[in-house]
Amino acid sequence: MMRVSAAKKTKVTTKGEVRKLLTQIVKISSRGNHDHYARALWHVLTALRGPDSNDEFLKRETTAKIRYAIGIRLGFACGPIVVEGIPKLPRGLPTTPEDNHFQDHVAFAIEALEKLGYIHDDEEQS
Repeated sequence: MMRVSAAKKTKVTTKGEVRKLLTQIVKISSRGNHDHYARALWHVLTALRGPDSNDEFLKRETTAKIRYAIGIRLGFACGPIVVEGIPKLPRGLPTTPEDNHFQDHVAFAIEALEKLGYIHDDEEQS
């Protein structure tokens, strides 16, 4: 059930809504590696957080555009940066193990977004 804040007339998410969504995510992601769409969900979820390096350029080119691609349009006070555009890994990125780990998440998420129909190969920028 959505509650409405009296001050701003905005919808407030309930604990029950969040628990229901998390239960659904766990149910789907627990189906195993053989389930292509469950893997796609997991790849997108793991790329939503952003790089641990706090690299704003990298975040704007990858995570922020992944967020936009799935429909997130507004950030919030301490929340996500959202940028319109097709997510991609910029060329010439650092190659530390930590950076490679994040880049793998982004590459898998981009592939998943294509599989799920959020972005298309013909939209990719060179």
